[in-house]
Amino acid sequence: MRKRELVGRRGLLCDTCMNWPANVLATLDGATAPAPAGAEQLPPECDCGAVLVPVRTDYGRWVYLTREDHPAEPVRGEYWRVVPHPVHHQVAVRVFEPRPGEPLRTRHESVCPAAAPGPAG
Repeated sequence: MRKRELVGRRGLLCDTCMNWPANVLATLDGATAPAPAGAEQLPPECDCGAVLVPVRTDYGRWVYLTREDHPAEPVRGEYWRVVPHPVHHQVAVRVFEPRPGEPLRTRHESVCPAAAPGPAG
């Protein structure tokens, strides 16, 4: 049986034990981007015109993040830090209590003008 490790956490888990918490975390965090098919495939484009580049999370799922770091604000609720990783080049780690002004990223969907709900009626 193959074992996998949660990045930045201690312990090895089998695929079954790894997939359940990873799927729950992905649902809660909004990390629902599909894994990239390969380097030859162009990344998808959002309705707003932005190129969507998925970033691997520390629990093996994928999330579309903004392309650049921005200072954390107390109003916005979800932040991600992109950190180097020896195997996966980089991974996104969810940040729950950022320091004010800390350079972090947010999910593209949370700042996308095309994803904003229209007026009711």
